[in-house]
Amino acid sequence: MTRSSCALAVIVLCACGDPGEGSDAGSAPTGDAGAADSGAGSDAGQVGEGYVKLSAGGYHTCGLKADQTVVCWGRDDYGQSTAPAGAFIDVSADYWHSCGVRDDNSVVCWGDDDFGQSSPPDGELLERVSAGYFHTCGLKADQRAVCWGLDDSGRITPPTDPLSTLSTGWYHSCGLKLDQRATCWGMNSDQQATPPDEPLTALAAGGLHTCGLRPDQTGTCWGYADFGQLVVPTGTFEQLAAGADHSCGLRADGSVECWGRDDADQANPPPGSFSYVTAGLDHSCAITTAGVARCWGRDNYGQASPP
Repeated sequence: MTRSSCALAVIVLCACGDPGEGSDAGSAPTGDAGAADSGAGSDAGQVGEGYVKLSAGGYHTCGLKADQTVVCWGRDDYGQSTAPAGAFIDVSADYWHSCGVRDDNSVVCWGDDDFGQSSPPDGELLERVSAGYFHTCGLKADQRAVCWGLDDSGRITPPTDPLSTLSTGWYHSCGLKLDQRATCWGMNSDQQATPPDEPLTALAAGGLHTCGLRPDQTGTCWGYADFGQLVVPTGTFEQLAAGADHSCGLRADGSVECWGRDDADQANPPPGSFSYVTAGLDHSCAITTAGVARCWGRDNYGQASPP
Protein backbone atom coordinates (compact mmCIF):
# COMPACT_ATOMS: atom_id res chain seq x y z
CA MET A 1 0.00 0.00 0.00
CA THR A 2 1.37 3.40 -0.89
CA ARG A 3 2.11 5.48 2.11
CA SER A 4 0.50 8.87 2.14
CA SER A 5 -0.03 11.69 4.48
CA CYS A 6 -2.49 12.88 6.85
CA ALA A 7 -2.58 15.01 9.89
CA LEU A 8 -5.08 15.76 12.49
CA ALA A 9 -5.50 18.76 14.49
CA VAL A 10 -7.71 19.74 17.33
CA ILE A 11 -8.51 23.36 18.08
CA VAL A 12 -9.01 24.24 21.66
CA LEU A 13 -10.05 27.72 22.40
CA CYS A 14 -6.82 29.11 22.07
CA ALA A 15 -4.36 28.78 22.67
CA CYS A 16 -5.54 25.03 18.31
CA GLY A 17 -5.81 8.12 4.18
CA ASP A 18 -3.40 8.28 2.40
CA PRO A 19 -3.63 11.31 0.28
CA GLY A 20 -4.79 8.92 -2.29
CA GLU A 21 -7.26 7.25 0.01
CA GLY A 22 -8.66 10.32 1.39
CA SER A 23 -8.25 11.62 4.90
CA ASP A 24 -6.22 11.55 7.89
CA ALA A 25 -5.10 14.78 9.35
CA GLY A 26 -4.15 14.92 12.67
CA SER A 27 -1.77 15.37 13.85
CA ALA A 28 -0.81 14.92 10.64
CA PRO A 29 -2.82 13.19 11.07
CA THR A 30 -4.86 16.08 11.20
CA GLY A 31 -5.41 18.86 13.52
CA ASP A 32 -7.48 19.96 16.38
CA ALA A 33 -8.44 23.48 17.19
CA GLY A 34 -9.79 24.85 20.34
CA ALA A 35 -8.48 22.07 22.42
CA ALA A 36 -4.99 22.59 21.32
CA ASP A 37 -3.46 20.07 19.12
CA SER A 38 -2.48 19.42 16.95
CA GLY A 39 -0.48 18.93 18.23
CA ALA A 40 -0.16 19.96 21.75
CA GLY A 41 -1.14 18.90 25.13
CA SER A 42 -3.40 20.56 27.59
CA ASP A 43 -6.76 19.78 26.19
CA ALA A 44 -9.82 18.31 27.73
CA GLY A 45 -8.67 17.78 31.27
CA GLN A 46 -10.21 14.80 33.03
CA VAL A 47 -9.89 13.23 36.44
CA GLY A 48 -8.86 9.73 37.38
CA GLU A 49 -7.17 7.49 34.88
CA GLY A 50 -9.19 8.59 31.85
CA TYR A 51 -7.96 10.23 28.66
CA VAL A 52 -7.17 13.93 28.50
CA LYS A 53 -6.16 14.06 24.83
CA LEU A 54 -6.50 11.89 21.72
CA SER A 55 -4.74 12.17 18.37
CA ALA A 56 -6.14 10.24 15.40
CA GLY A 57 -3.64 9.49 12.67
CA GLY A 58 -3.84 7.54 9.44
CA TYR A 59 -4.41 4.01 10.68
CA HIS A 60 -3.62 4.40 14.37
CA THR A 61 -4.59 6.56 17.30
CA CYS A 62 -2.71 7.70 20.39
CA GLY A 63 -4.05 8.99 23.66
CA LEU A 64 -2.67 10.82 26.67
CA LYS A 65 -4.11 9.70 29.99
CA ALA A 66 -4.60 11.64 33.20
CA ASP A 67 -1.72 9.71 34.78
CA GLN A 68 0.51 11.11 31.98
CA THR A 69 1.02 7.76 30.26
CA VAL A 70 0.56 7.41 26.51
CA VAL A 71 -1.21 4.48 24.87
CA CYS A 72 -1.64 3.89 21.13
CA TRP A 73 -3.69 1.39 19.13
CA GLY A 74 -4.15 0.38 15.50
CA ARG A 75 -1.61 -0.29 12.77
CA ASP A 76 1.89 -0.86 14.12
CA ASP A 77 4.06 -2.03 11.22
CA TYR A 78 6.54 0.80 11.81
CA GLY A 79 6.17 0.78 15.58
CA GLN A 80 3.93 3.85 15.42
CA SER A 81 1.56 2.33 17.99
CA THR A 82 4.29 1.16 20.39
CA ALA A 83 4.46 4.13 22.72
CA PRO A 84 7.41 4.42 25.09
CA ALA A 85 6.96 4.32 28.83
CA GLY A 86 7.23 7.42 30.96
CA ALA A 87 5.30 10.57 31.82
CA PHE A 88 4.10 12.84 29.01
CA ILE A 89 2.37 16.20 28.66
CA ASP A 90 1.50 15.94 24.95
CA VAL A 91 1.14 13.39 22.15
CA SER A 92 0.49 13.58 18.41
CA ALA A 93 -0.05 10.81 15.84
CA ASP A 94 0.29 10.97 12.08
CA TYR A 95 0.34 8.37 9.34
CA TRP A 96 3.40 6.34 10.11
CA HIS A 97 4.90 7.95 13.21
CA SER A 98 3.94 9.47 16.53
CA CYS A 99 5.63 11.96 18.86
CA GLY A 100 5.26 12.99 22.46
CA VAL A 101 6.56 15.62 24.85
CA ARG A 102 7.77 14.19 28.16
CA ASP A 103 7.17 15.91 31.48
CA ASP A 104 10.72 17.29 31.36
CA ASN A 105 9.85 18.87 27.96
CA SER A 106 12.14 16.54 26.02
CA VAL A 107 10.72 15.10 22.81
CA VAL A 108 10.57 11.49 21.71
CA CYS A 109 9.12 10.05 18.50
CA TRP A 110 8.44 6.47 17.44
CA GLY A 111 7.57 4.81 14.14
CA ASP A 112 8.82 5.42 10.61
CA ASP A 113 11.84 7.70 10.29
CA ASP A 114 12.59 7.56 6.56
CA PHE A 115 12.83 11.36 6.32
CA GLY A 116 13.94 12.14 9.85
CA GLN A 117 10.40 12.91 11.01
CA SER A 118 10.97 10.80 14.12
CA SER A 119 14.36 12.36 14.92
CA PRO A 120 13.80 15.61 16.80
CA PRO A 121 16.73 17.99 17.14
CA ASP A 122 19.13 16.97 19.89
CA GLY A 123 18.48 18.67 23.18
CA GLU A 124 15.42 20.56 21.96
CA LEU A 125 12.85 21.22 24.71
CA LEU A 126 9.24 21.74 23.63
CA GLU A 127 5.92 22.69 25.15
CA ARG A 128 3.91 20.85 22.50
CA VAL A 129 4.35 18.75 19.38
CA SER A 130 2.34 18.15 16.19
CA ALA A 131 3.11 15.29 13.79
CA GLY A 132 2.49 15.68 10.07
CA TYR A 133 3.09 13.54 7.05
CA PHE A 134 6.84 12.90 6.95
CA HIS A 135 7.50 15.99 9.09
CA THR A 136 6.92 17.17 12.64
CA CYS A 137 6.72 20.59 14.27
CA GLY A 138 6.86 21.73 17.87
CA LEU A 139 6.55 24.86 19.93
CA LYS A 140 9.33 25.95 22.29
CA ALA A 141 8.95 27.77 25.59
CA ASP A 142 9.91 31.04 23.87
CA GLN A 143 6.94 30.49 21.54
CA ARG A 144 9.14 29.86 18.50
CA ALA A 145 8.36 26.93 16.23
CA VAL A 146 10.85 24.28 15.19
CA CYS A 147 10.24 21.59 12.54
CA TRP A 148 12.11 18.53 11.26
CA GLY A 149 11.70 15.79 8.65
CA LEU A 150 11.14 15.95 4.90
CA ASP A 151 12.34 19.30 3.61
CA ASP A 152 10.13 20.14 0.65
CA SER A 153 7.61 22.90 -0.04
CA GLY A 154 9.00 24.78 2.95
CA ARG A 155 7.22 22.53 5.40
CA ILE A 156 10.07 22.49 7.94
CA THR A 157 10.84 26.20 7.63
CA PRO A 158 8.48 27.90 10.08
CA PRO A 159 8.23 31.67 10.44
CA THR A 160 10.30 33.38 13.11
CA ASP A 161 7.29 35.09 14.70
CA PRO A 162 6.36 33.95 18.21
CA LEU A 163 3.30 31.69 18.13
CA SER A 164 0.70 30.89 20.75
CA THR A 165 -0.18 27.52 19.19
CA LEU A 166 0.48 25.44 16.08
CA SER A 167 -1.03 22.54 14.16
CA THR A 168 0.53 20.34 11.50
CA GLY A 169 -1.34 18.82 8.56
CA TRP A 170 -0.30 16.57 5.68
CA TYR A 171 2.20 18.83 3.99
CA HIS A 172 1.66 22.16 5.72
CA SER A 173 1.53 23.65 9.19
CA CYS A 174 -0.16 26.70 10.68
CA GLY A 175 0.33 28.74 13.82
CA LEU A 176 -1.30 31.65 15.57
CA LYS A 177 0.76 34.80 15.99
CA LEU A 178 0.36 36.85 19.14
CA ASP A 179 -1.98 39.25 17.31
CA GLN A 180 -4.32 36.26 16.72
CA ARG A 181 -3.60 36.21 12.98
CA ALA A 182 -2.81 32.82 11.47
CA THR A 183 0.39 32.14 9.58
CA CYS A 184 0.99 28.96 7.58
CA TRP A 185 3.94 27.37 5.80
CA GLY A 186 4.52 24.41 3.49
CA MET A 187 2.52 23.16 0.54
CA ASN A 188 -0.25 25.49 -0.62
CA SER A 189 -1.67 23.52 -3.57
CA ASP A 190 -5.28 24.10 -2.49
CA GLN A 191 -4.84 27.30 -0.50
CA GLN A 192 -4.65 25.29 2.72
CA ALA A 193 -1.74 27.52 3.77
CA THR A 194 -3.53 30.78 2.92
CA PRO A 195 -5.49 31.69 6.05
CA PRO A 196 -8.12 34.41 6.20
CA ASP A 197 -7.02 37.79 7.51
CA GLU A 198 -9.10 37.79 10.67
CA PRO A 199 -8.54 37.08 14.37
CA LEU A 200 -8.62 33.40 15.36
CA THR A 201 -8.27 31.69 18.71
CA ALA A 202 -7.38 28.14 17.63
CA LEU A 203 -6.24 26.19 14.56
CA ALA A 204 -6.59 22.65 13.23
CA ALA A 205 -4.58 21.65 10.13
CA GLY A 206 -5.89 18.63 8.25
CA GLY A 207 -5.09 16.86 5.01
CA LEU A 208 -5.34 19.64 2.46
CA HIS A 209 -7.48 22.00 4.50
CA THR A 210 -7.29 23.97 7.72
CA CYS A 211 -9.93 25.14 10.19
CA GLY A 212 -9.93 27.86 12.82
CA LEU A 213 -12.07 29.20 15.63
CA ARG A 214 -13.01 32.86 15.71
CA PRO A 215 -13.23 34.88 18.94
CA ASP A 216 -17.04 34.49 18.82
CA GLN A 217 -16.48 30.69 18.69
CA THR A 218 -17.84 30.25 15.19
CA GLY A 219 -15.72 28.16 12.84
CA THR A 220 -14.09 28.82 9.49
CA CYS A 221 -12.17 26.47 7.18
CA TRP A 222 -10.10 26.98 4.03
CA GLY A 223 -8.32 24.84 1.43
CA TYR A 224 -9.46 21.73 -0.44
CA ALA A 225 -13.25 21.66 -0.57
CA ASP A 226 -14.40 18.72 -2.70
CA PHE A 227 -16.07 16.79 0.12
CA GLY A 228 -17.72 19.67 1.95
CA GLN A 229 -15.07 19.72 4.68
CA LEU A 230 -15.00 23.53 4.56
CA VAL A 231 -18.75 23.98 5.09
CA VAL A 232 -18.81 24.63 8.82
CA PRO A 233 -22.27 24.25 10.41
CA THR A 234 -23.79 27.35 11.94
CA GLY A 235 -23.50 27.98 15.64
CA THR A 236 -20.60 28.00 18.06
CA PHE A 237 -17.97 25.44 18.97
CA GLU A 238 -15.61 24.81 21.85
CA GLN A 239 -13.11 22.94 19.64
CA LEU A 240 -12.53 21.96 16.01
CA ALA A 241 -10.66 19.01 14.51
CA ALA A 242 -9.53 18.64 10.90
CA GLY A 243 -9.04 15.22 9.35
CA ALA A 244 -8.03 14.21 5.88
CA ASP A 245 -11.27 15.11 4.10
CA HIS A 246 -13.62 15.73 7.01
CA SER A 247 -13.84 18.03 9.99
CA CYS A 248 -15.49 17.78 13.41
CA GLY A 249 -16.50 20.22 16.10
CA LEU A 250 -17.32 20.04 19.78
CA ARG A 251 -20.40 21.99 20.87
CA ALA A 252 -20.84 23.67 24.25
CA ASP A 253 -23.44 21.05 25.22
CA GLY A 254 -20.84 18.29 24.75
CA SER A 255 -22.22 16.97 21.46
CA VAL A 256 -19.95 16.37 18.45
CA GLU A 257 -20.87 17.37 14.90
CA CYS A 258 -18.84 16.41 11.81
CA TRP A 259 -19.00 17.39 8.15
CA GLY A 260 -17.24 16.45 4.92
CA ARG A 261 -16.32 13.03 3.58
CA ASP A 262 -18.31 10.24 5.21
CA ASP A 263 -17.67 7.10 3.14
CA ALA A 264 -16.56 5.19 6.25
CA ASP A 265 -18.90 6.94 8.72
CA GLN A 266 -15.97 9.06 9.91
CA ALA A 267 -18.31 12.07 9.94
CA ASN A 268 -21.11 10.24 11.75
CA PRO A 269 -20.38 10.65 15.47
CA PRO A 270 -22.31 8.80 18.15
CA PRO A 271 -24.57 10.63 20.57
CA GLY A 272 -23.14 11.48 23.95
CA SER A 273 -21.45 14.13 26.01
CA PHE A 274 -17.81 14.72 25.07
CA SER A 275 -14.96 16.98 26.10
CA TYR A 276 -12.52 16.55 23.19
CA VAL A 277 -12.59 15.44 19.54
CA THR A 278 -9.92 14.48 17.00
CA ALA A 279 -10.15 13.54 13.31
CA GLY A 280 -7.85 11.29 11.30
CA LEU A 281 -7.73 9.72 7.86
CA ASP A 282 -11.15 8.10 7.82
CA HIS A 283 -11.86 7.66 11.51
CA SER A 284 -12.54 10.05 14.37
CA CYS A 285 -12.36 9.77 18.14
CA ALA A 286 -13.62 11.72 21.12
CA ILE A 287 -13.29 11.70 24.90
CA THR A 288 -16.47 11.39 26.93
CA THR A 289 -16.98 13.60 29.95
CA ALA A 290 -16.09 10.49 32.00
CA GLY A 291 -12.67 10.30 30.30
CA VAL A 292 -13.49 7.32 28.07
CA ALA A 293 -12.24 7.17 24.46
CA ARG A 294 -14.85 6.47 21.79
CA CYS A 295 -14.07 6.19 18.07
CA TRP A 296 -16.06 5.80 14.86
CA GLY A 297 -15.31 5.31 11.17
CA ARG A 298 -12.98 2.86 9.46
CA ASP A 299 -11.52 0.24 11.78
CA ASN A 300 -9.58 -2.07 9.44
CA TYR A 301 -6.47 -1.90 11.65
CA GLY A 302 -8.19 -1.42 14.97
CA GLN A 303 -7.61 2.33 14.87
CA ALA A 304 -11.20 2.93 15.99
CA SER A 305 -11.10 0.32 18.79
CA PRO A 306 -9.54 1.98 21.84
CA PRO A 307 -8.39 -0.27 24.67
